This record gives sequence, C-alpha cells and structure tokens, in this order.
Amino acid sequence: MNSATPYFEVKLLSQLHLGQDIEALDIHPDTNQLFAAAGDDGKYPGHLYKVNAITGGLYPPTFDEINGLSFKSDGSL
Repeated sequence: MNSATPYFEVKLLSQLHLGQDIEALDIHPDTNQLFAAAGDDGKYPGHLYKVNAITGGLYPPTFDEINGLSFKSDGSL
C-alpha cells in the first residue's frame, strides 16, 4: 500500500484455478506469504493453500476443513 494513494491495486496473478472455490485470502504480516482458503464447493473443500504471489500457483493443501482465515497482529494464524 502506498501512503500517498491509500488503496490496494488488484492484479490477476495467473490462470483461473477451476474447481478450487477459493473464498478467502490473507497475507502473513511478517513474512508477506499469501494464503488462500477454499470453500465447500471445490475439489478440496475447506483446504488452506500457500499461494505463489509471483505465478499465482497454489501449493498443496496444508490444512483441511477450515472456514476462513486471518492473521493476528503477532503473526499467528
């Protein structure tokens, strides 16, 4: 975020991830790692993925059956 322009710019990362049902995104406050959570209507319902912010690729699921995600100010998920 640029303090001179207090808004975020959304950019397409890569191809669509058909069948994944990505419903939530969050960025780790310390590492800037991007995470994505799948909803209940995809290939892997409720799974948590790490996202490659350069390519848009999804790393294999790291957790399953989650409903959403958010980082606390101390960096814990």
